Amino acid sequence: MRFVQANKAYLPHIGGVETIVRQLGEGMAKRPETTSKVVACSDDSRTSHSCMEGVDVTLAGTVARIKSLPISPSYTRCLLKHEGDVLLAHEPFLLTGVVYATRRTRARRRFKNLVVWWHSDIVRQSAMRTAFVPLQRALLDEAAAVVVATPLHIESSIYLPEFRSKCHVIPFGIDPVRFQITEDISQRVARIHETYPGPLVLFSGRLVYYKGAEYLVRAMANLPSAQLVMIGKGPLRDDLELLASKGPGNVHFLNHLSDADLVAFYHAADIFVLPSVENSEAFGIVQLEAMVCGKPVITCNLPTGVNYVNQDGKTGLVVPKRDPEALEHAIRTLLENSELRRGLGDYARARVLREFSETTMVNALAHLCEDLTRR
Repeated sequence: MRFVQANKAYLPHIGGVETIVRQLGEGMAKRPETTSKVVACSDDSRTSHSCMEGVDVTLAGTVARIKSLPISPSYTRCLLKHEGDVLLAHEPFLLTGVVYATRRTRARRRFKNLVVWWHSDIVRQSAMRTAFVPLQRALLDEAAAVVVATPLHIESSIYLPEFRSKCHVIPFGIDPVRFQITEDISQRVARIHETYPGPLVLFSGRLVYYKGAEYLVRAMANLPSAQLVMIGKGPLRDDLELLASKGPGNVHFLNHLSDADLVAFYHAADIFVLPSVENSEAFGIVQLEAMVCGKPVITCNLPTGVNYVNQDGKTGLVVPKRDPEALEHAIRTLLENSELRRGLGDYARARVLREFSETTMVNALAHLCEDLTRR
């Protein structure tokens, strides 16, 4: 089977969707008689070709960006140079819609089956959303199948309910082996506890509008004995640091860490908080990473897959969004009750191992693709 993925970016970019593209690409490459390719956009104007862990990668040159959308005149040409039994298009990425709107006949000849993995609707960029509604609807019309990570992705979308008969639920997954405690990780955990004494609250993610990080920083102002470590960069970093400077000094910002250090922070933390406030947060893979390390999670009440992953009272706590007092109360509740914290964390880890493994995700997609190819 010839398997091709189309996405906005690929390694070395690190993000939720890019992680899934990498996992699927490498997982499919390991299957017998399967070739795996990715077409994405470069950081600069040069088009490049490489092979990474068995995946043939084409990065089309990018001349500019509008918001987060790369403008790549060569993307259509790069994509249509490939042939495949399945093209997996990760959405929202509007250039793939442009390909099918302007080169539909050629795209049909090059790719026998189009599968759309719908990560989320376009939420904030209302003008962009309006302009590209016909493109995304045309892509969904063309698709032989639509994949979503949770049933709530269908219900919370303005597009997907009418395409419900095409939808297949394949939850995102992680590799639990990556998060095992080794002697090296244990030593790193000890150093973290020395650096940040006291109860440790963890956040990991881009510092952008929909993550709701400001509400978490505000919540920590009334929890002076606890330490909050925020791992990530983004356009709101300076504003958040200024806000944190007005508090008791218990909020600490770190840039992107090595994989080993990130795993150590998950194990060192008492609680993981994902305070996202917009539907742009459609799943939150970082939840799985914290949960597989046995940590309870606090999330905000969103109609997306976030609270499909974190089940209130089972794997963690769910609070109203944009409510720092509610976040503070939830954090305090878990920090003051070690038995509750441990019970939620144990159930969270078991849930990940049972339902959210990388192997399960790759196998489910492979079976769907093979079924479409046989038809």
